[in-house]
Parts: sequence; structure tokens; C-alpha cells
Amino acid sequence: MAGSSVTVTRDYISHNGGVMVVKLACVGDDGNGSVPATQITVADIGAVGYQLNYTQMGYYLYEVWSIGGAILPDAADITITDELGSVLYTEANVIAASTTPNEGTLAKYKAITSLLTMTVANQGTVDALWDVYLKFVR
Repeated sequence: MAGSSVTVTRDYISHNGGVMVVKLACVGDDGNGSVPATQITVADIGAVGYQLNYTQMGYYLYEVWSIGGAILPDAADITITDELGSVLYTEANVIAASTTPNEGTLAKYKAITSLLTMTVANQGTVDALWDVYLKFVR
């Protein structure tokens, strides 16, 4: 997967920590468009002097959004799993093949008790750019 990447950052956190948004900025591989499965670590979403251990904060996965970038991705699939392999979220074609935000559908909110991993399937556009946003609430 030469050239592919997923950069994880904390995009937003409310003043009381009740709402947090994590951004996963994705760049498709320069050969086949794929991206690696990506674990959301505590260090990824912390700030200087402030490490937020989201696995111990009582968060629930509340919303999943995606938006295409300058090189649009294919309409592709996202799966979010925890460290036990439990699927917290999976949906086909949730990655937007457009620059219009696309909201995923969660049947029910799932408690976060361990680090999460995002896996993307069926994205084949070389060098595609897209962002995925995960909103957590408690």
C-alpha cells in the first residue's frame, strides 16, 4: 500500500467532554486505492499535555460521516470494530463519492470500551482523498 495513509486527529471536543469528533483523513493507495486498517489510538486524539483516553470516558459511537476530497473516492464501505473484534458499525457505500457529506446509519449506539479500528473496503480509486468523521457522545 505505497502512498496510502490514514491520519487520525481529534477534530472537536465540547468544553465538558460530552461530545467528541474524531477525523480520519484518508489517501487511497497510488496503485489500487486501498487504505490500511487503522486503529484510533489514545495518542492520536490527545493534545499537548492532555491525553484523552476515550476508552474510559463512557463514550458511545453516535454518528459516522464521510466526505470526498479533490480526487473523489469510490462509494465504499466502512467497518468499525473494537479490540475484541466486535463490530460497532458497518455500512456499504457510506464513503461519499462526492463532496457532499454523507451520514451513515447506526441502528443503535454502541458503548466504547476499547480502542477502535476502521477498515475500508471496495475503494479502488488511485490517490482518492476523503475524510471520515466519527462522533462520540456520553
